Amino acid sequence: MLKAIFLDFSRSKGGIHQEMRKKTIFGLALFITLVSGFALSPSPIARPAEDYTWLGPTGDALPFESFQEVEDFLLEAGVARSKTRREGVNKYKKVVLDNGGVWANGLFRWENVVKRPELLARGSEARHFRDSYESELAAYKISEILGLNSIPPTVYRDIEGRSGSVQIWMEKAMKEMDLARKGERPPDIGSWNRQKRDMYVFDNLINNVDRNQSNILIDKDWNLWLIDNTRSFAMDSILPAPDKVSQCSRSLWDAIIQLDEGLVRETLSPLLRGAEVDAFFERRKEIIEILENRVSEVGESQVFYD
Repeated sequence: MLKAIFLDFSRSKGGIHQEMRKKTIFGLALFITLVSGFALSPSPIARPAEDYTWLGPTGDALPFESFQEVEDFLLEAGVARSKTRREGVNKYKKVVLDNGGVWANGLFRWENVVKRPELLARGSEARHFRDSYESELAAYKISEILGLNSIPPTVYRDIEGRSGSVQIWMEKAMKEMDLARKGERPPDIGSWNRQKRDMYVFDNLINNVDRNQSNILIDKDWNLWLIDNTRSFAMDSILPAPDKVSQCSRSLWDAIIQLDEGLVRETLSPLLRGAEVDAFFERRKEIIEILENRVSEVGESQVFYD
């Protein structure tokens, strides 16, 4: 059983600290041969959170052995310099962080929009709409609770007079859309499809209405990373893409079934409104019903994979 993630707001108007997290395995694989500086080596079957090698601005390995150590760095490091950038409709800052001679890049978001309704880029209308750094924090926390470890460590802190989220910069990672433009193909289509199916379930659960190839990153070890989750957790109990909920890993299914409601409410309540948290559990219920019906139709072995 997962233990509670307590939110400690003693630092920086609410720095988010995790006292305990569940580590699980999330098997991943991706592309054959890429451009110079992004050559791939065989990916390990497992990607425990402790085993990932974080990289600094020059590509050197950072001395972090867990997601928690990355979080601590993001909270404590000084901001050496920053530069405002824009991608899509939102601005963000790329910040250079330094803590005792350890340097890393980070991504700072501060925009916080909640309204209804909103016309989305693909032409559909969202009855309720969120585009908030708080959603990025919430997505990171839910990813951890589910054992996915697929969102880069993200914390709450103030930078240059603004409250927002700081996420570790994924060095040497490439956007899926850039790989697609190059015509790169996964060496193991089955493994890649399994990754995507877990992503689809996760995005439906958090009501991410903006997943696209520009916010899916692939690192040099074939790990898939989900970034830019700001348009998630709006107050809508209807799944954004229920047709994509068809299969998932057994570990993700078990985590969804066993989800501790008290833990989730405690984790999300400082970040979301009560109705938005309620909608999260309604979407969870619908996902469970869809996958249980699939099991009845085609059998468990055709729905869940290890």
